[in-house]
Amino acid sequence: MFEEWIRKYDITQVTKNQIGCSADGVYFLTNNKQNYYLKISSNKEILNEVKAYRYLEGKLNVPKVYEFTQKDGQYFLLMSEVKGKMLCDLLHEDIESTIKLYALALKMLHDLPIKDYPIQRDLSELIQTAKNHLPDIDINTLEEITKERGLEATIQRLVELKPLDRDLVICHGDFCMPNILVGE
Repeated sequence: MFEEWIRKYDITQVTKNQIGCSADGVYFLTNNKQNYYLKISSNKEILNEVKAYRYLEGKLNVPKVYEFTQKDGQYFLLMSEVKGKMLCDLLHEDIESTIKLYALALKMLHDLPIKDYPIQRDLSELIQTAKNHLPDIDINTLEEITKERGLEATIQRLVELKPLDRDLVICHGDFCMPNILVGE
């Protein structure tokens, strides 16, 4: 299957992406005309990622999904490259403008109509997922306040702060500066 895509898209070079904390394999692929990214994952969350990309295409500048398949418990997603600089790379140039861009990107996402959005998640579900993954978290990789408070107390704080009223918006599953690209 992967070899078939290499031939179909006339891929001439494959480079493993070294950015990110995900366990997924991400590869930069290129040919003489275009660049692609291939994501290989065993996490079913990629199904929501594909749904989001397909829904957001034409609404926001997101990757175009070219191929998506599953084989032997692995998911394979081939998508276009989105040109731009990672927002985190702009921090050293101008912190205030970078933070404004970060807020603008979030506002753009939240301003989209949610009526037909194919992914529905409740905050309770996300908190439960976080609880389930506590044993997998390396506390040394977290910010100081979380280290001091501890993981269980941090989760309890999330439960306490959970709003009673729901304001439904489209959310990004990993809204961090490396995942926001800024173009010209």
